[in-house]
Amino acid sequence: MSMNPDLIGLLASIGELLFIVLYAKKGQKQGFVKELGSLLAMLAAALSLAGILRVYTGFHAGSIAGTASGIALVAVVAFVYSILRLFLISAGLISKLPVIHLLDSILGLAAGLVESLLILYIAETLLPFFFGIHLELITKGLPAAAGLLRILAAGIPQ
Repeated sequence: MSMNPDLIGLLASIGELLFIVLYAKKGQKQGFVKELGSLLAMLAAALSLAGILRVYTGFHAGSIAGTASGIALVAVVAFVYSILRLFLISAGLISKLPVIHLLDSILGLAAGLVESLLILYIAETLLPFFFGIHLELITKGLPAAAGLLRILAAGIPQ
């Protein structure tokens, strides 16, 4: 039994829109400060992964410079993330004030939207490499995520 490609595309678009709406709603519920913390954690994890891959490839290639730069990248990411996390904890306390809470909720909706688009774009970009699945999502060509992926890919040796 084969499915109509148009039906598959329609179902994928509906799934993608549902994902975006759910993430935007989650962002509104959690607020901007927590969503920003989530985005920073995602970025820190990606940069740490790039550093760990650099350590791994440097170690196996016998490159002391590659290994050292990977270790330095992981250390810098950990340090910066720790500092930013302290700031976010303080901002989280302030965001509970009544007027600021409303603004935090509205900005959280926007942050949830951005986070969902970033996740979808990363999935769309990585699925062909790992699973051979090519998707045509509405996030195709998202410039901000593309720039982030280019930065992360530049850190991974070919």
